[in-house]
Amino acid sequence: MAEEAEESGGRPTDGCGTVNRGARIEMSEKRWWLIAVAALLAVLMLAGSIGLAVSVGLAAAVGAGILGHRFYRARRPKKGPTVYCLGCGKILPSTARQCKFCGSASWSMKN
Repeated sequence: MAEEAEESGGRPTDGCGTVNRGARIEMSEKRWWLIAVAALLAVLMLAGSIGLAVSVGLAAAVGAGILGHRFYRARRPKKGPTVYCLGCGKILPSTARQCKFCGSASWSMKN
């Protein structure tokens, strides 16, 4: 049994030497259940405190904001930091290994 534990990296195994992944799957299911219950209680408390119509409007506004942000980022992706040569100061492509102007391999990034 100790040899099986060494072969599996210390993880629990069944009698055939295969790793038992049942505990990990069960914990994952419990975690999702807990998240779902917490979300349901949060929605019920929100609807009870500010009213159903305001809660639905707030949820619609949040959904529209998320979709709007995704649409905006799909059309205008984030730009990475600018890469520039430390030797001559020229802006380089983000995949550059060395400066094509002065041949220096030293570069840095700035936002």
